[in-house]
Amino acid sequence: MIKNNHLTYEKYSSLKRSNRLSELAFHKSHIHQSLCRYALVDNLVKDFHYDYWVVITFGFFPQFSDCEVVLSNAHYRLDRWLLNNLKLKQLRIDQRSKWICLPEKGSGNLHFNCFIKLGERPNVTHIGRNGVPSEWLTMKDVLKRTFSAVEKMMGWNARTIQFSIKDRRDNNNALRQAIYSTQEMRTGWMEQNNEDHFADMIMSWKHFNVKPINFRSPKFLKRRPKSTGDLSEFMK
Repeated sequence: MIKNNHLTYEKYSSLKRSNRLSELAFHKSHIHQSLCRYALVDNLVKDFHYDYWVVITFGFFPQFSDCEVVLSNAHYRLDRWLLNNLKLKQLRIDQRSKWICLPEKGSGNLHFNCFIKLGERPNVTHIGRNGVPSEWLTMKDVLKRTFSAVEKMMGWNARTIQFSIKDRRDNNNALRQAIYSTQEMRTGWMEQNNEDHFADMIMSWKHFNVKPINFRSPKFLKRRPKSTGDLSEFMK
């Protein structure tokens, strides 16, 4: 059994490559938690080939159910935009985008770090400063319009939703994004805050009611979150 109590991602990867993960002390909670965290990081970097990392901020003390409604409608609106952008008659389930969203308390504002994998590449509508068509600018604009529309649907008068969007680029950059997004999935943070971010992780294909979309589909989904919990205690 490996006695070193500190498990880094580099050590985890090395042990995984040499098929030696079974030598770790699984009975220790921090080792078990690190394994769970790094397995998720591995999935995001090596298996879930996402296109964009979008950090979405909801402000202070939001209702968790409201966050779910916003995310599910943003997911739906983005795909509905893709339907029109690509001039398709229908967007099948396998053409729908996939989102993995991880909550983060941060310094006070609730964030969701969302890894977005597009089901179809959009027709680029924006040109970068270098005169080259930019899918990133196109996505930034459509997400800005999407969140603005969802805010109105929610009846929020003041601008509440903020976001930033970054390309995935290569595996090294994806690793940095995944490590950052899972920093509050460490044992120390979870024990100190008595919260389990794994329980509140959102996967669109599992937690949203994903169906085919066509031109008759409504502009918004019904306000039906998957749970009625809120994060008021979590944000204290």
